[in-house]
Amino acid sequence: MSFLTPLALLGAAIVGPIIVAMYLLKLRREERVISSTFLWQRMVRDVEANAPWQKLRRNLLLLLQLLLMLLLVLALARPFLPVTGISGTNLIIIFDRSTSMLATDEPPTRLEAARRQALALIDQLPDNGRATIITIGGQIAASSDRRELRRIIANIQPSYSTQSDLTQALTLASALAAREPDSEVAIISDGNVTIPDGLRVPARVRYFPIGRASDNVAINAIALQPGPFEQTLFVQAINYGNSPVTRRLSLYYDGILANAVDLTIDPGREQSWTETIPATVATVEARLDEHGDALPVDDRAYAVSPQRETVKVRLVSDGNRFLETGLSLLPGLEVTRVPTTTLTFTESAAEIPLTIFDGVTPTDLPPGNLLFIGPLRSTELFTITGEFDFPLIRPVALEDPLLRNVRLSDVSILRAPRIVPGS
Repeated sequence: MSFLTPLALLGAAIVGPIIVAMYLLKLRREERVISSTFLWQRMVRDVEANAPWQKLRRNLLLLLQLLLMLLLVLALARPFLPVTGISGTNLIIIFDRSTSMLATDEPPTRLEAARRQALALIDQLPDNGRATIITIGGQIAASSDRRELRRIIANIQPSYSTQSDLTQALTLASALAAREPDSEVAIISDGNVTIPDGLRVPARVRYFPIGRASDNVAINAIALQPGPFEQTLFVQAINYGNSPVTRRLSLYYDGILANAVDLTIDPGREQSWTETIPATVATVEARLDEHGDALPVDDRAYAVSPQRETVKVRLVSDGNRFLETGLSLLPGLEVTRVPTTTLTFTESAAEIPLTIFDGVTPTDLPPGNLLFIGPLRSTELFTITGEFDFPLIRPVALEDPLLRNVRLSDVSILRAPRIVPGS
């Protein structure tokens, strides 16, 4: 606790002794000679009580007066408690939702703790306040309705990206703050972000840290390299903590435990493991044992063998060079394009296991797996309830070689349909 006017506390040092002295210096009475004091016992006790400089006795009135004096002095000193909050009427929240926000050092997760912090900031908004919520690498939403803001915060989902780039979010926040007076930017993050250089935000920026522990060991790479008669498995783990750790790495071939090794990793270093496996293995799971890790979500990784049969894919489109080029770069796919006017599909799911619809939603759907790109209407599988701005672009595989030199944070989509899955 602090005080805005601490000099007012000197009043207690001045007024307090005066009140006590008033009880010590009682009124002196005039002495008179009487024949007997037998009838004057009460008077004698009153005289003794009013004798000056006598020892203080327990007096309720004195205690009440001292308490009243302390309360008055405390009020004049204007005490306050420093709290973390906001003071502007236009609040811009930058919300970190990277994979590290799934750490469990803040119960139940850092993401939930960040939600609580964001809700606390929303509750501090004045009646005429407005808030804009920007998720790093994701969506943007603004509203002056607190119920709508709470709903937006509750629906924030993790992005499963290894690191968050604040460049796009801070650039957007700077543009919003420049247009709105009395703006304030709040960054809610665990610190695992990339800060842009040379960017100035025309508003007050506050950082609200989330998370306490930094100990974490993660599997940051796994790959299967095919050979003529066998495959080579490569697994790599990294220690993000400040002390050496030893973790057991278990390897599962097609769901069956095949090997287990102990990896000793120094702080900030990586440790890899390589072994040869049979060519018949289709999938490999690498799993680190539970050892008080703050982020268990990155303790597992999977690799699929590229030695698999060709998968036939049906593309229902009137021509999309970008989509067709992207599909042609994926190994193991045999793509056949059919026009959007196709009404019936006679092939079974075993013959064509995947059908991709490019901006079209036919009435009769084929069997097998279905992928809709930009659907225009609802089906029995999902419902389109409207649109939302700036949808998130997220790769299916974080280490996809096709996206090795592509920064999705620099790509923005203006709007996309809001799709609700069916029951």
